[in-house]
Amino acid sequence: MCEAEVVHGRPGDTITVGAGSTSQTGRTGVIEKVLSEDPARFLVRWTDGRQTIVAPAAGSVTVTPAKAGGAKRSAKKPAAKKR
Repeated sequence: MCEAEVVHGRPGDTITVGAGSTSQTGRTGVIEKVLSEDPARFLVRWTDGRQTIVAPAAGSVTVTPAKAGGAKRSAKKPAAKKR
């Protein structure tokens, strides 16, 4: 018996859930909070503004990491001017 792969995500990462059938479209949202790592449980804010708890199975979702330093760049102090 093989172990199931654990889905990893962090707050700010984009999550895309595949469609359940050909008559449905997938959903995309942003992970707001990691509620549990194993098994994975994420609080997700979808593009329509709704929030849900997602318990993804390996292969059913794609998690795209947030760009490094995206929101943190604006929090840095500007460099001191040289004289």
